Amino acid sequence: MNTPHKNIIRGASALLAFFTVGALPIQAGLLAIDTFDGSALGDINGKSGGTGWNGAWSVATVTANAAVVSANEITYTFGGVTLGGGNSLKLLNGSNPLQRDVFASADTSGQDYYVSFIFNNTGTTFAGWQAKDANVDITNDTIGYTNNGTVGARVGNTSSASAAVFTDNTTHFVVIAYTGWNGSNYLTSKIWIDPTTGGEGSNTVSASYTGTAGKGSSGFLGLYVRTANFDPTNSEFMYVDDIRVGTGWTSVVPTAIPEPSTYALLAGLATIVLTVARRRVSR
Repeated sequence: MNTPHKNIIRGASALLAFFTVGALPIQAGLLAIDTFDGSALGDINGKSGGTGWNGAWSVATVTANAAVVSANEITYTFGGVTLGGGNSLKLLNGSNPLQRDVFASADTSGQDYYVSFIFNNTGTTFAGWQAKDANVDITNDTIGYTNNGTVGARVGNTSSASAAVFTDNTTHFVVIAYTGWNGSNYLTSKIWIDPTTGGEGSNTVSASYTGTAGKGSSGFLGLYVRTANFDPTNSEFMYVDDIRVGTGWTSVVPTAIPEPSTYALLAGLATIVLTVARRRVSR
């Protein structure tokens, strides 16, 4: 027979188990993530860290150490969640282009796709984050980019850029959307830099561009990252971390979670409730 005390015991036990394992929110729609912490330092070509990807990172024009896993740590705090930390990806001009697939073949269903990452530039750089399709074409596909203090959106080799929105040697958070599917192409690219925790609807798009029919990526296979304007001899690099790919804003933008001290407090309260309830049942 269930009694109120026994029901309290079950509930308190469940709560205690929840906090004991350190539960984190699950982001629906998150397809792939790489924090680079599981990869050895050095050349990124051929490394397959992270989860959810279909294959390893590859550099189309292979240059030794053109893009490397670095011990340089960058972090960004978003809604109580710390992004980054540990290893990062260091991009140099010779890493043109770096790519990694999410699917075995390009998705042409028209599903919107979102990408997020944090980055820190040490000097003038350009990095275009392209929705890779089955026939990569930097002059046609759907791209969000960072470039010398600005962010921009590009489709069919035509762009819309923001005013100056970021500074070098500071870590920033970027979200890119590939959307506007018209049955054959993603006509629209959108990019946000340093969004707030209010959600997609409450954030003003930093830059957006919609192309014409026949322009834009013809599906989504993964990411294709093209770099330019780097001068490694002048210590101009781009550090990147916490790359996420998903099907919506909430899949790539982390949900705020309680601080560890809050978890500890709640776990302690659950323990007290459980102890008191057991004593009452045993009487």
